[in-house]
Amino acid sequence: MTKFRDGFMMKSPIPAHDAIMDEMKAKSKESSGRDDAPDFSNSEVAELKKDYDKAKAEHDSPASMSPLNQGGYVGGGMSASDYAPTADLYMNMFQGIAQGAREYDENKNDPEVQARSKAMKAQRLGKRIDKIDKKQGAGKGDGQALDDKRRKLAKKRAEALVDQTQFEDIAKQSKQNDYNSLIANMTEADKKKYGIIT
Repeated sequence: MTKFRDGFMMKSPIPAHDAIMDEMKAKSKESSGRDDAPDFSNSEVAELKKDYDKAKAEHDSPASMSPLNQGGYVGGGMSASDYAPTADLYMNMFQGIAQGAREYDENKNDPEVQARSKAMKAQRLGKRIDKIDKKQGAGKGDGQALDDKRRKLAKKRAEALVDQTQFEDIAKQSKQNDYNSLIANMTEADKKKYGIIT
């Protein structure tokens, strides 16, 4: 058995109480012949009664049997102070969620991100159209329903491609505006240094 388990079991009320009670009954049987209940008129039994009450008092609360009160695991170096509060962990988790939400909002309004999103949407719709074409080529499914579905998907794909082009144009214009602003704020020496003017 481990030191922790031995210490924990020694705190258990069952062995401690049973052993003392058995000894009290044995002493009572010697003095009075009764073994069903302790004979408290015997001085040895009265002394054991004090030990019995002390052992019982130690086990009245379940908290006294907690591993925290046992000194931790042998060699583990655990103690009651190792059980840290978790408030900081929750705080970090919620800060991470908030940071992710902020980054999502910033990216959602970025024209380059929007252009990539529309390009991916057009690609997905194109794959769905290809599947419909394969079904029609194999003669599977309802021809009219597949044509209607293909027409709707083709319309959505065309809209996504138009949106992609518009967002790419917005992104290019934004970059050009940033470049122009940077150039406007540079000195003539810096412009020469970086080869913008000769």
